[in-house]
This record gives sequence, structure tokens and C-alpha cells, in this order.
Amino acid sequence: MQPPQNSVLIVEDDHSSLLALKLRLEFHGWRTVTADSGESGLSRALVERPDVILLDLALPDVSGSATIRLFTRSPELRTIPVVVLSGSDAETHRQPSLDAGAVAYLQKPADVADVLSALQSARDGS
Repeated sequence: MQPPQNSVLIVEDDHSSLLALKLRLEFHGWRTVTADSGESGLSRALVERPDVILLDLALPDVSGSATIRLFTRSPELRTIPVVVLSGSDAETHRQPSLDAGAVAYLQKPADVADVLSALQSARDGS
């Protein structure tokens, strides 16, 4: 019997970035679920219950910090760690993202090894 796969919800509105992340993470054994907005990400998370949420901050419907709070304040989802992967300026957005409840902040473009490490650390709670 194979061990269960780690699962990640990727919330990213840029289709090419979403597809690239999905393919890279699946290649490394992650089961992926995708959403292209904060609201659709919340809906998908409630249904799929991923191990980790990988979130872009520049979404069309809800601000990055508000999206993080949607996840971290939901009674059903608050135990799922949120990792931010964003092209937004890290100097400006890193601390507000962490204050809103994200467990890690990565700047785009990020090396796949760094993304995998952040996801695994978030999943393991370290």
C-alpha cells in the first residue's frame, strides 16, 4: 500500500503560473487542487481539505491579507497552513502576510526546491 499523497490547494489567477506550479508539484508527488480567486479557493478548500494552501496575493476578488484571513479564521480551515508565493514586493507584503496568518512567504520567481521545502515544512508544522 502506498502512503497517502500530500495535497496542496494552489490559489493563483495567472493561468500559466498555475499550470507550471501544478505540473512541478505533481511531478514531485503532491496532489494538487486549483483555484483562480480567493472566494473559489475558499470553496475548494472547504470541499477538498488540502494539507497546505499555496496562495498568490494578487487575486482578482479579495486582497492577499483578506484571503489569508478567510482561510485562517474559518473554523473548518484554520488548521491548514497557508504559504504565500507572490510576485508582490516582499519588503511590503511579507510581514502583513505573516501577521494575517501565513506560515511562510516566498517571492516569485521561486525555485521549485524552495517551494517544496516550504510546503513540506508547513505540512509538518515545523
